[in-house]
Amino acid sequence: MLTSGLFAGYSFGVGAIVYNLCRTKLQNDFEQELRNLREYDFQNETIPLKELPVKCMILAKYDPEQNKDLQFQNAKQSEPDEQKSQLLFSRVLSCSNVVDPAKYFTQHQLQIQLQGRVNFFDLDTITTATEYKNKTLQDRIKEFYYRNLRKLDFNYIEKGIIANKENELLVAGQLDFDKRNNRLVIRKPNLIIGSDRLEFYEFLGRRREVFGLQNRNWVKFCVGITAVHFIFVRVPTLFSSYFGDEVGVVSEKLGAEDLSELTRRQYLAKQQAKKEL
Repeated sequence: MLTSGLFAGYSFGVGAIVYNLCRTKLQNDFEQELRNLREYDFQNETIPLKELPVKCMILAKYDPEQNKDLQFQNAKQSEPDEQKSQLLFSRVLSCSNVVDPAKYFTQHQLQIQLQGRVNFFDLDTITTATEYKNKTLQDRIKEFYYRNLRKLDFNYIEKGIIANKENELLVAGQLDFDKRNNRLVIRKPNLIIGSDRLEFYEFLGRRREVFGLQNRNWVKFCVGITAVHFIFVRVPTLFSSYFGDEVGVVSEKLGAEDLSELTRRQYLAKQQAKKEL
């Protein structure tokens, strides 16, 4: 019984460690790719069209007066009347006070003029609430775990891009020239930062530390279940084999084997009796 639990614990622990190592490797590769991108300042420099397309990072300034033709949306969670705001994009994220998952997230199929998979970091906080009517199964599981088991705060935060105020967004991706509209575009950005790239690197560093801490905890878990298995299963089995001690009822139920001489003789006698019958 305990031997099967040991195998299951090892499988789960090693799987979690490998998963965190893969996440760390992918994050490090993504961070290195971003660090290699040059950041352009269009107020002080220009890019020759012959160099396009080029992967870079630019500071995109959003002016609501120049984008009145865009399609706006309202907040998904209720807002006070004095804080009603039009949004280009928003998403409600569930989070607890461990590592803020609402700070960095990924979104597919946006309504605005961005295509594919986009990573967002540190967008504006639209609303914060303790309840959300459109909960997913994952949200319900996380809410039960953090509120009931760990007794921690758990909230639903709506992050997004506000349309009726000026914004500065740092956009990383492939910059190209749209000949039809005569302007520079990044249609498939890798990352959109609402604050500063150095703050994003600091966030990735804290996230990397959390992955390392989780791996250390999983290693401790594997060592702990190994020690329990050794004490309650291996030690009684070895003592019965070398010293002839009897295995206790608890240890026997947990998977220990009685290898004493007396047990061996009783087993042989039972086998002989079966043959005679």
